Parts: sequence; structure tokens; C-alpha cells
Amino acid sequence: MNFTETFQNKSTLENLCKFLEFDSLLEMRLVNKKIGQLTSELIWKTINENHYELYNFEELLIKNAHNVEHLLVNDMDELLSNSKITALASRLQVLKSLEVRYVYNEKFIVKLLEELHGKFEHKLEKLSLTFIGADEYDSQGRLLKRKHKKNSNENSIYDCVAMFTNLKSLIIGQMMSTPQDINSMLIKMQSKNLKHLTLDIEEPLLEESVQIITERYAQNLNFLEIGKLYNNSADEMNNLLRKAENLESLTIGDVFEDIPKQLISEISQKDCPKLKSINLNGHPMVNQYNNFLKNNWENVTSLAFTGSMLSSETCDIIINNFKDLKHLSILAPRQCDQRGISNLIDKTIEQLSELQIASLKMDLSKIWKPTYKMQNMENLMFAEIKIDPKSITSILSNCENLSELVFDSTTCDDPEKLVSDIEKLSRENKIQTHNLTSLALIAINWEDETLIPRLIKAINKSLEAVDLSSTQISEETVDQLEEDYPDIRFNFLEEFESDFESEYDGSSGYEDGMSQGESPLSMYPDNGQSGYFGGAYYDSAAMKKVVSKNKGKNFNNKPNPSNENDESNENDVD
Repeated sequence: MNFTETFQNKSTLENLCKFLEFDSLLEMRLVNKKIGQLTSELIWKTINENHYELYNFEELLIKNAHNVEHLLVNDMDELLSNSKITALASRLQVLKSLEVRYVYNEKFIVKLLEELHGKFEHKLEKLSLTFIGADEYDSQGRLLKRKHKKNSNENSIYDCVAMFTNLKSLIIGQMMSTPQDINSMLIKMQSKNLKHLTLDIEEPLLEESVQIITERYAQNLNFLEIGKLYNNSADEMNNLLRKAENLESLTIGDVFEDIPKQLISEISQKDCPKLKSINLNGHPMVNQYNNFLKNNWENVTSLAFTGSMLSSETCDIIINNFKDLKHLSILAPRQCDQRGISNLIDKTIEQLSELQIASLKMDLSKIWKPTYKMQNMENLMFAEIKIDPKSITSILSNCENLSELVFDSTTCDDPEKLVSDIEKLSRENKIQTHNLTSLALIAINWEDETLIPRLIKAINKSLEAVDLSSTQISEETVDQLEEDYPDIRFNFLEEFESDFESEYDGSSGYEDGMSQGESPLSMYPDNGQSGYFGGAYYDSAAMKKVVSKNKGKNFNNKPNPSNENDESNENDVD
């Protein structure tokens, strides 16, 4: 089998395309007619943000809808209409997964779900609905109000969701849902196959909703995220998790106190023997999860705390009971102390492959030892924290397996010394960045913008992506970086706002207007790890926010092939 024949095999080509970026996939269409046709099928199999950069995207989407298995509808109020929804739904043939986000007009989504129901009632397996129906969002991304209200004879979004009989994954996130909406949806749900369930709305779930989840889905669930709870649901949550023998990932969002009672305090590894990932969010009671954490969780490899209270006692419990921890995230804790955090990092750092630290309101130097050995560390993220040259140079000289490094809204008293020390390491060949492919320098406001290019030059050995969103640097400098490093993808979005910017005051509590435990970090990945940085809810900047260079690219305008005998000019990519 020659080269061309090899890549005309659909399964071989599909495996190859998994490793190619969107630009490269577009170029693959030009090899010849047969490969072009196969590649075009693959390009339209999964719709993501890259497709939105194409010229006349919505028309192309409708035209190629027969190939679409996974559809993203993202911020499309100006592109959607009833006729386009009908046209799109009529041409879809193999749809398995639908993700909708940032769509203001709820009626469009109701119509889309109603149109899909006739054809895909028993076929749709994944459904994700986030940020739908809101007029405005506040500074923390919370929904403020909704204008559209259904008439009594109209289906709601939740009625439509309940009609699909084969859903295996359901995500409802950051919508103007009431607890009653969710409860009614759960009561009407036709699917008995849910394995992935995310319910994150503005108010705590009803106890009855937790009971329904327990009765219908607990035994099959492998991923569960509940956005908000009252801690008087403790008994219901204990009952749910006792039956969740297949659960692999658990996220519990903000806990609101009715009575001072620890949540899931009776649950241990024998109840959830497959549990690998735990994410615990804000709560008003110190040591809220201590009884839960003090059980021997030797199988858990990923642990995240977002807006939580981390006392020294809680940190000591983690050290003693999580022996195989690989991923640790400490994100914007509502309360923590230096001794506890320092001890937690000290006792786990050698085994960790991923670590996130954000908004601790203490300098990195207070909790970081330059003598740390980090032979397993692959991903590091620091956000809203003051960094220092000694800590950072120790990381760059000791993390030989580091592949992603993120600095988000960090400050430094002496950035000149920081960069100079890194340059010195590089000259002495002591810098360990041979495996570093992704670097994020987000909202870094150093007065001397020449420091950024110097830092990139000193660190770069195998960089593929650099994110400079909101960093104080001119477009001319970015242009020069792109010219100097053609193999690196640079992202420079001035309008990008850090997840952590201006969200917390200088105290251990929250700013006025931010509810207790409210987390600025809330993404909705489709499985327990995909889209995560270390299993936690940080949208990894270097991996997720590097912008495609396809903006305005017309799918119909194919460059002429250099080989006159190539048939690619006959290939109709639409």
C-alpha cells in the first residue's frame, strides 16, 4: 500500500487527524480529491470554536450538517432564525452530542430541541446547556435577569431535555433555572442511562431532586457535579453517594448553611471505590468536609478546593489520607492559613504532576521552598499571587517534565531580576524546559515590555503555544515575536479578562456582592478530566485560549495545487 492509498483509508486518516490542528486539517483537503472528501467529513464531524471563524459559517454548517456528530451552538443569537433552525435540524443525520452556550433567546433553543426530538429522541447521547436565556451577567459571571417567559402551552427548555430517552450525559450550568425547574425536569426525565450529570444553577437544589437522582441514577453515575446545596441535604447526599458505586468524579459546589452540619460526612472509599477526582467548593463552616476527608482515600488522585475553607487541621487530614495524590488545586480559598498550605504543598509536591494555586493572598515565597524536587510535575498554574525570582527559577531548574506553565495576573516586585535570573539559568544550560510546550503570561503588567520577549527567549526550547492575553505589551512586539518564532502560536487578546482579576479583596473573605463560596471558575467539561487543568475548574489558558488563525477563511476558496496532476481542484469541500 503506497502513501496515498494509506491516507485514503478512512480509519487511518481519522487517527492521523486527531493529531492535527484545524489549519492543518483545512490544508489536508488539498492533497487530492479522495483525501479531500474524507478530510472534509472529519472536519464537520465535530463542530467547535474553530469552525466559527470560517466565512459564512452558518450556511456551511447547514450544508455539511449530514456529517455532524457533535454540534456546538455558541453565541449565535444573531445567526439563528426559525428557518435556519429548521433547515439545520432537517439535514442533521448522525447527531449524538449537542452543546449550547451563551444564547440569549431561549425560544431558539426550545425550537431546536423540539426539531431534534423527532429524529434523535432515542439517539442523542450528550446534551450541554450553559449560559442560556440571560439578559446580563455580573462581574462574577452570574446571571442577572431573564425577559423570555414561556406561555402555559409552550414547552420549556427543561420539558424538552426530559423528552430524550437515551441521554448519557446532561449538563445544565449557569442558567436562570429555579430549583423547581430542575425538579420538574428530573421527574419527567425519560432517560434511564445518565452517567454524567451536572446541575449548577443559581439556587440550591431541592432535597427531592437529590432523592430523584439517588433513586434513578446513583448506581450508574460516573461523574456528578451539583452546583449548590443546603447542608441540611446532608442525609440525602449521604444516601446518594452510598449507592454511587461507579462514581469516578465528584464536584460539590457552594454549600449554604441552614443548620451547622457537615456534608457527606458518612461517606468513605468503600461507598465509592472508583472515585478518583474530588472538587469541593465554597462553604460557610470551617472544617465542613473534615469527616469526609479523614477517611482513607488512597484511590483518589485529583483533589481541588475552590473558594473553600482550608484550615491547618483540614490540610493535615489531606496529607494523612490522600497517599496517591497527583493533581492538587487550591483556588481562591475563602479562608486558609500559611502553615497549613505550606505544609500541604511540602508533603505532596514530589508526587504531584499538576498543581494550581490561585488567590491565596499570600506571597508564593511564603509557601514555596526553592529546594523542592518536582520530577513528576507536568502542569503548573499560579494566579493572583505575588511571585519571586527564587521560587520561579527553582521551578524552571527542577521541573524537567514540565509541559505547561501558567501565570495569570501574577505580580512581581522585581521583574527585571526575575528575567535576568532566568536568562542566567539558560546561559548556564541549567533551565529544564525541554518539554515545556505551553506558556501563559496573562494580565502581566510589567512596565518594561522588553522583559516578555526576553523571558520567552530564555525559556523557549520546545514552545508551541504562548498566551499573552491582557498582558502589557504592544501589538508591534507581538508581531515581532510571531516573526521570530514562526513555530509558536501566539494569542494576544486585549479584551480578555483574567478569571481572577478584581474578584477578591485583600481579606480572607469575599468582596461585597459576591456570595459566600461563589467561585469565578466554572467550566463544564464533558467528562471527568477533558478540558480540565489537573482535574479542576480552571480553563487552561495556554491550551484553551490560543486563537485559531482561520478567521475569515473561506471554505470555498482553495489555493491552486502546485501539482498540475492533482485532482484537489475538483474537490467540493462543501
